[in-house]
Amino acid sequence: MLKSEFLDLLNQKLSLINDKEKEDIILEYGTYIDDKIASGVSEEEAVAGFGDVDELAKEILSAYKAKRSKGTLLIVNGFDATSGPAEVNSALLQGFDLKADPGIPDGQTPAYCGYQQGFSRDKAGLETGDGLGVSDDALEGYLVAGNTRDYVFVHGKAIQRAGRYSFVSCSDETLESGSTDLTHYDMVDLICGADAKTFSASMREALAGYCRQGGRLLVSGSKWGANLQKDDFGKNVLKCTYGGRFSNLSSAPVKGAGTSFRIQGGANESIYAVPSMECVMPVEGSYSAFAYTNGNYGSGTVYRGEDYRTFVLGFPLECVENTDVRTYLMQTIVQTLLSKKRR
Repeated sequence: MLKSEFLDLLNQKLSLINDKEKEDIILEYGTYIDDKIASGVSEEEAVAGFGDVDELAKEILSAYKAKRSKGTLLIVNGFDATSGPAEVNSALLQGFDLKADPGIPDGQTPAYCGYQQGFSRDKAGLETGDGLGVSDDALEGYLVAGNTRDYVFVHGKAIQRAGRYSFVSCSDETLESGSTDLTHYDMVDLICGADAKTFSASMREALAGYCRQGGRLLVSGSKWGANLQKDDFGKNVLKCTYGGRFSNLSSAPVKGAGTSFRIQGGANESIYAVPSMECVMPVEGSYSAFAYTNGNYGSGTVYRGEDYRTFVLGFPLECVENTDVRTYLMQTIVQTLLSKKRR
């Protein structure tokens, strides 16, 4: 890749940043390339030294300073999981059921040709439509989306569009280490995505301590709900209880905050699939904010106490594909958590 191509692509990837700051960054990288060329390195080699442009942009966009900033938010990335599709393995049946759960590929993958049609072990070796392992071609030519690891950027862009707030980011491991003082931040946005890992005791204590100090906490994801039951973390800290999981294979609308939207339950090219979501229910002092229309399952709660505030979602916010709707939801969340109560 040549310098002009690289800088044009980087400029496109940095759409979150204001024009003046973006110009400074592009100038800095352009000057660096010129210096490398002057030292005897070829133009292509100088550009290649930066690695993948997408990864470079993600690194640059891991923090953002807003003009006339009203405060700083911390985005905690707790979603680094990948997984294979749902496995079928019994005495009679065998295979992978992509319709039940296509899994979470690393990035995007062209590896899936379609949905398995035949699962019967006694039809192994048959090449007919119901032979073991026979699949259709529904996914041929598709790049099925998985964990693209850019969700700090997705949440950050929604924050930037929602109002004059700056943000920084860290990993959940950093939060667990105790090296981050959450009280420095006006709000904490914990991205759980489709990660089912358990909150460690240190993670729960960090979040509980932040809340005790008057924090404003957003937690979202589709597989993290079991953590609500540990030490009554949901009831005592997040102010909600766990109602189990429910199917999202129909991708029925979620309603709340004066709007409705869908979360993709099956394999697609845009965003990782969410075949099931968490049911979260309010406790005394909190209220339900979102509901899944197919069954009326609660999928979001809000607590606005005098001591602290929480906004809990049983679905991944980044999986709301429509950018305008996602921005509106983030704006609603930020206003709910940070606005002053009317007296």
